[in-house]
Amino acid sequence: MKIKDLLEPIGSLKGKIYTAYRIFNCNPKIKSAIKEWKINKDLPTVYINVRTSENSSFEISSYDLVDLYGFNELAALLMLDELEKVQERNDKERLEILISFLLYGRHRTRLLIPQSVFEDIKNNQPDVWKEYQKICDAEATKYHDLEKMYPRIVETDL
Repeated sequence: MKIKDLLEPIGSLKGKIYTAYRIFNCNPKIKSAIKEWKINKDLPTVYINVRTSENSSFEISSYDLVDLYGFNELAALLMLDELEKVQERNDKERLEILISFLLYGRHRTRLLIPQSVFEDIKNNQPDVWKEYQKICDAEATKYHDLEKMYPRIVETDL
């Protein structure tokens, strides 16, 4: 089974590219669970122990993410992988973001910023505008790099 076999339900090319990259970089335990889920059509139970910044912890499973938080099966497994990775890197800031994401719901209203706001920043705050452009350029470069790797990534076996 190849990564491309998991991407059929994803509509946009951009979504497929980012999802393929995330699957490609999953730890072996999660890759195995993804493969098992795809073959058996049944979500395997995967548990992650999450240590919070207050030195407490809680356990969360793939089924918790699906049943309690409304994730689809693949998204649940990818979230578990992300939780494990931020803990391995000891990235407390990102861990707090992920926990907040769970606590306060995964559905967020998309903020639409009127073009006039961008024009105002561009005209009145050139330093802020330059930083914004750097961020946009970095994201475009990252996406372009992923797009180039995509054909190789999707042919990778799980």
